[in-house]
Amino acid sequence: MIRKVEFFPFDIFLVNAGYVRGKNSALRWRFRNTLFYYINGFEYSLRGVADLKGLKIFLEKNFNPHFVKQVGKAIRSAADDLLSITQNTFSSRANLEQNIDKFYQAWGTFCAVFQTPELAEMVGVQKNKHLIYRFGLDRDYAARQLAKLEPMYRLRLGPLLGIPVGDAMKLLPSEVQAVLLTKTFPKDFKQRKTCALLTLNGKTRVYWNREADRIFAKEFLRFQATDQFCEFKGQTVYSGKVKGKAYVAFNAEDFKRIPRGAILVCSMTRYTIVPYLKRVRAIVTDQGGVTCHAAIMARELKVPTVVGLKTATEQLKTGDRLEVDAEQGIVRRLA
Repeated sequence: MIRKVEFFPFDIFLVNAGYVRGKNSALRWRFRNTLFYYINGFEYSLRGVADLKGLKIFLEKNFNPHFVKQVGKAIRSAADDLLSITQNTFSSRANLEQNIDKFYQAWGTFCAVFQTPELAEMVGVQKNKHLIYRFGLDRDYAARQLAKLEPMYRLRLGPLLGIPVGDAMKLLPSEVQAVLLTKTFPKDFKQRKTCALLTLNGKTRVYWNREADRIFAKEFLRFQATDQFCEFKGQTVYSGKVKGKAYVAFNAEDFKRIPRGAILVCSMTRYTIVPYLKRVRAIVTDQGGVTCHAAIMARELKVPTVVGLKTATEQLKTGDRLEVDAEQGIVRRLA
């Protein structure tokens, strides 16, 4: 599973910690093998193949109305708690010092359950499509809360520490705590360009710059498509048929520059980019299913959308002429 989304080293350490060690009594299953790689304002994230197989077995055994109700409630509750704690923690330097541990713990509790609905659909748990859809609405609620809280800590952490916003997001959570205690920053943090978090058998190591690039190249090249395709098959979430030019987006600045009338090609969509989606003629994503954010927004905006193409962002380039056949779930690159 390969995902590309706007996260930074500070974020991805918290997310990974939640996936691997987060504590939430509603769901005790955890990932043991992950890789996150940050570059140019967004991150790639990969999950271990054996982990996903184990998750499928776990969900096939446990997925039922009670499970959906219990985990769905936990997702909503964890999102509300994280929003409330974020608002308080980043309201002042004193509150940051006092509550940073609670903020980290809340992230772990949240990430331990947040992606479960999407993962259930992705690994093919199709026992009850109504349950899958209902489960997805719990994740969508949490995603809306996440869109509210992300700007709070991303924009406020730097000023509270007395450094630029972007530099603060390149600190790890433990380093933020050290700065609060000793007012001492890591010597290299202004030179950090790329970051890799590699978890093997539950143990996480952090790599920067050249070492990060080496780790990512070694792992990612296993999955990267080598053949070039002119036709991609995915899942229709809103019907229609259009032609136009592709616009491939990865980070916040990319999404802000979406031209009017473009066909947006991205790994996934999030609530932070909703204002820009009103410009597009169609949406094409690597990830997602009927409950993902792109599917929900496609139905609201009535935009032809095909999700789950897996390698669209690797194979398509900005300016490519495309035909999106969202009747058949097919995207074609035109000559």
